Amino acid sequence: MIKSGIRSCLQWNTIVFKRHLATAIDSTSVSTSTQKSFSYEVKQERLNQIAKSPSGWVPRGNPEFPFDIDRTRTNNLPVYVSAKSGGRKLITTVRKIRGDLKELERVIRLHLGDNYHYQINELTSQIHIKGNHKDKLIRLLKELEF
Repeated sequence: MIKSGIRSCLQWNTIVFKRHLATAIDSTSVSTSTQKSFSYEVKQERLNQIAKSPSGWVPRGNPEFPFDIDRTRTNNLPVYVSAKSGGRKLITTVRKIRGDLKELERVIRLHLGDNYHYQINELTSQIHIKGNHKDKLIRLLKELEF
């Protein structure tokens, strides 16, 4: 199941996420002083490395982002699913985040969509997302070399 999802991601050559700091940007011209954009590129060699791995595990790369996600003691990504209200409500949690939590939330929101409820906890450096999105988030974080 993981390899089929990774193979479908091989069709993506570049994923670009942009962060706009301006409140109103003219669509015809954008000055660099009013816009700050971050470009997150998924490299084809990284996707090939993930696809070649029989278990889907790949060592961490060297990403350059305004946020960082530490791995667990067993070298896994810290993405967890917990059940609330007797198992009726599922919440996906990303832990061990350092840096700009809001930027990571924007990247996740662009990948998953705006249909879900997102909550940032700055005291514990965690992001909570309503629903079970563990597989999608792990695939996204591996593609971004975490």
